[in-house]
Amino acid sequence: MADKDQDEFDDKLHKTEINIDKPTDILKVEKVFEKLQQRYNMCEKKIHETAIIAGELGENIIKHGKHGKMTILYHEHKTMTSFIEIISENVGVLPSRAQEKGMTTKHNSLGIGLNVISRFSDILTYEQEGDILRIRSFKYCWDFPARSEVAVLSYPTSMCIQSNGDSYFIHKSESELLCVIDALGHGTEAYKSASAVINFLQDIHYHKLDDLIYEVHNYIKANRLRGVMLSSVRLDYNSNTILFCGLGDVTTKIFLPEGDKILYPFPKEGIVGDIYRTANIQEFPLIKGSIIAMFSDGLSSKLTISSATRTNRLVHQVNDLMNKYGRAHDDRTLLLAKIL
Repeated sequence: MADKDQDEFDDKLHKTEINIDKPTDILKVEKVFEKLQQRYNMCEKKIHETAIIAGELGENIIKHGKHGKMTILYHEHKTMTSFIEIISENVGVLPSRAQEKGMTTKHNSLGIGLNVISRFSDILTYEQEGDILRIRSFKYCWDFPARSEVAVLSYPTSMCIQSNGDSYFIHKSESELLCVIDALGHGTEAYKSASAVINFLQDIHYHKLDDLIYEVHNYIKANRLRGVMLSSVRLDYNSNTILFCGLGDVTTKIFLPEGDKILYPFPKEGIVGDIYRTANIQEFPLIKGSIIAMFSDGLSSKLTISSATRTNRLVHQVNDLMNKYGRAHDDRTLLLAKIL
């Protein structure tokens, strides 16, 4: 792979791409974070933790992939909290594919050295497109304790591994917005629609949930995209409530911290962008220790989290649950969020 690195600055985005083929390439990552700290006067602790994440991801590329690339982005928006996003791409093996590849892992081990990355990330997600493993780590720049832990795992169907018709959206600020999108069907058109919805949500994430779904509906129709199923959750820490609104077959369950009690938000039947029905906002108590599971119909509706495993890190739980309840013949996405 050619040794070509790109580094771009503007007032709202700092983007760096580094090819990772050998251990010395990881040293380039450290210089990126030196630039970020100098330019944006960031908290040293945050920069240090983010550099550790990037270093571990780089080592993971070299150890488990043939070659790879790391993209580091600093996002600064008027309507969004500033954050650093690290994207690692390599030809590798996702944790939940380990058994298919004849690999074995220890109990509660990811098998690809992601425990440190998980500990320092505010959000950690895994995606696959063909043979490419994409890991995204998000680190928010505020200097106060995180209020939730989030992990996502998303796979395309085995019948069309190059294009995933599922997607997800996460935004953290004073409140937190979580969305899972499942476009109709599979393949390129489904991927195009799901991706367009994610981009649109970046502009309207602060809207009320019912208005948000209605605006997505109009956006899809106006752009002649394929319809989607969409469920949305807002964690409102000011009112200590979980707000839910959904249209179509994306399931949401709230697992409470004590006992085996589960709350069931219910989406309206319909298709965003096609068969629209007004979806009402539902409210549930926001309780520390609760786990919210949002998943497309590529996972069984029987999905449950036992009380015995609810204290485990989400990065382990999302992998185990995908192994147990995922269906290889369909696009499948599982988002877990735990209230800290």
